[in-house]
Amino acid sequence: MALTPVRIPDGVRATIAGEIAGADGCELFFAATTDGDGDIASVELLARGHATAVPAITRDLQPGQVVLHNHPSGNLTPSDPDISVASMLGERGIGFVIVDNQATRDLTVTRPHRPPPERPVANGWIDALFAAGGPLAAHFDHYEPRAPQVAMAKAAAEVINQARPRLVEAGTGTGKSLAYLAPAARWAQQNQKRVVIATHTIHLQQQLITKDIPLLAEALDRPLKAILVKGRSNYLCLRKLGEATAQLDLLEEGEVAALEAIAAWAKTTRDGSLADLPEPPPHSAWERVCSDADATLRARCPHFDRCFFYQARRRAASAHLLIANHALLSADLAVRLASGDAESAAVLPPYHRVVIDEAHHLEDSAVRHLGTQTSRLALLRALGRLHRAKGGTLLAQLGRAIAKLPPFEEQAELRSEATERLPARIDEARDLARAAFDELDRLLLPDPILSSCDLDADATAHLRPDTDRILKELAATLTGTARELHRLLKQCTALPPTLADALASPLTDCAGGVNRLQLIADALLTCTGARPENRVRWVERRRTNLVLFSLPVELRGELHEALFRPYPGTLLTSATLSTGNDCAFVADRLGLTEGEPTPLSPLVLPSPFDYPHQLRCLCPTDLPGVNDGKFDTAAADLIGRVARRHGGRTLVLTTAYRQVRSLALALRGELAPEIAVLAQGEADRHRLLERFRTDTGLLLIATDSFWEGIDVVGPALSAVVITRLPFRVPDDPLELARTEALRARGRHPFAHYSVPIAILKLRQGVGRLIRSRTDSGEVWILDHRLVRKPYGGRFRKALPVEVEAGAAARLLARLEEESISHRPRA
Repeated sequence: MALTPVRIPDGVRATIAGEIAGADGCELFFAATTDGDGDIASVELLARGHATAVPAITRDLQPGQVVLHNHPSGNLTPSDPDISVASMLGERGIGFVIVDNQATRDLTVTRPHRPPPERPVANGWIDALFAAGGPLAAHFDHYEPRAPQVAMAKAAAEVINQARPRLVEAGTGTGKSLAYLAPAARWAQQNQKRVVIATHTIHLQQQLITKDIPLLAEALDRPLKAILVKGRSNYLCLRKLGEATAQLDLLEEGEVAALEAIAAWAKTTRDGSLADLPEPPPHSAWERVCSDADATLRARCPHFDRCFFYQARRRAASAHLLIANHALLSADLAVRLASGDAESAAVLPPYHRVVIDEAHHLEDSAVRHLGTQTSRLALLRALGRLHRAKGGTLLAQLGRAIAKLPPFEEQAELRSEATERLPARIDEARDLARAAFDELDRLLLPDPILSSCDLDADATAHLRPDTDRILKELAATLTGTARELHRLLKQCTALPPTLADALASPLTDCAGGVNRLQLIADALLTCTGARPENRVRWVERRRTNLVLFSLPVELRGELHEALFRPYPGTLLTSATLSTGNDCAFVADRLGLTEGEPTPLSPLVLPSPFDYPHQLRCLCPTDLPGVNDGKFDTAAADLIGRVARRHGGRTLVLTTAYRQVRSLALALRGELAPEIAVLAQGEADRHRLLERFRTDTGLLLIATDSFWEGIDVVGPALSAVVITRLPFRVPDDPLELARTEALRARGRHPFAHYSVPIAILKLRQGVGRLIRSRTDSGEVWILDHRLVRKPYGGRFRKALPVEVEAGAAARLLARLEEESISHRPRA
């Protein structure tokens, strides 16, 4: 059957010919709109090239469009690059046409395909699903309709149907996850397209995949498939495992034991993921055998059909919902932004709508992936994977594989390159790397007290020539080494097929090592020269490691290009997005205040909990200031009195590990043996939380990761103590750069950044207490700035109840009189 040509009207042909003539006959690249029959209606010139090539600008093209470009030779036969671009665009429903310079002759390589209109999620379907006698009621125990939940489900459907982004705050108890899962699942089922659900915490991912989605699937009238997607390095590579276990004699003793344990586990594991291992292996051992995008044989691998990663990828490709974390989504968006391809598989399979829960974390999650960072440790590991004194390295594997081949002319020379000359070059690069990072450490962080240094600060401007020289010399050495390694790999690949195929596995692994080396060299160069716009660059000491960063200062523009432009149907939700009456702060930080697509209006849905009857919020005004040396002693005394009143059942949230240790030391002596004191850092976070939930008479002192993402429902928790308002440390280079950017925009950094960020975190901490309709208790905020400072009013306004302030003894006496603490919590 012949391919029906795309019809080009005479007027459009004249336009194309005129543009080509104006470019002296060079190759041009056009985008065309089409009519209902798939024929061209109008064209727009996108790029100009030379006599034999032209840039293919495809990022913003939509299904149903056509690209055209001319062949000045008059030979309309598609070239290999033409075929490659046409194939990629064809997968997206975009046609590809070649014309001659006069636009009188044309060849249709692929026709456009306009997908059927998307089927929206109807509000009537949502009303029926969430109704008292509806499908959800039949599958959820103690189900009762909640007006805020239905309102959120309709708001989520509006985002998905209209493909316009939106912020939605849903207070605790709203049923937020089910409210966005239901319309996302319905839309994905109706349109056979995928939706990504991204969360910040593992806890929420597990809740979605093990509880909420299975129950929702039972209530729906058609099958629902959801997959928890993990990063590639979470999966075991069977090929690399076979390579590693075949040379255990060359490995260090600790790695041998770990690899033997992994090999035994590989025979029984179902998904081959790191989380399935009974005990996490050493990083060096797992790095040897984990799946790697830079070191894959794909379909040529003998283990391809059994490959854990590709099995997971195939499951994800057939899913309606992809459950991921913020980091994985951000990594995927960064890859798509760099490649300009939003339709093909990247870190994640292709998807069409996005839901981001715990969205108040998105800025901090995404910034690391939309910038670059590297370190002394990362570089030494990359070099060590290629070669180190102890065997079992990539070049040693390649040298051994070359030696095992049947004799051929270049064998001795190639083996010598792999086992002698190139290892010597890597040793030189390693020595230079150590010396370079040591010199950077001495130059930029001469005082052991210092932990970071802004590379572009005025105070270090006189050091810029030296730091540039060090980084450029190191980057040049790494690039040169990578080039020599690549030359060896190219020589091996050029061997006769029978020989080259026998080397495919070590060559693939070595190529991955070379790519990592070059990426590090490129990252080093981003920290040289003049400071790029909207970038902050700094070096940070982390124990014996030295880390170099080059990150965006503000993500407003980057997120628009990476997320909202290619995926306008993005819902961003959390229990804490507002810092008062609206979500203006978060909207501004994420760039949802202007530009296309026009965002839908933010929505704030209140919690259904009866906070005035369930929660008391208290602030003692007679404690020393939080920066006073006597504060910890006074705080410990009050915390002890609160804990005794409740028989334990108290969570203390601090902002620093130093204070965790200080309070734990003071309270253990005071409360023993009646109340046991648990402290974060003394045991695994999950075990601490489980013990706190299940045992009685406990006081838990914790910091950052316990401020959110934990649910302790019922009698195990009746008091939360927050030691101070959670302002961020102001000396972090990224934080400082953000404050400077705000000043440049005419805004006061403390009022427009520090305070709202702290308000969001305080709301999260306060939210740990009331997790159900039957919970009740007290939140104590020991920082009297809450009531004494002018900005304290903004914090108080953001809390769900009025703050009761006064002397600690008077507040305690009032509570004793009212006996609120003795109400049972079911």
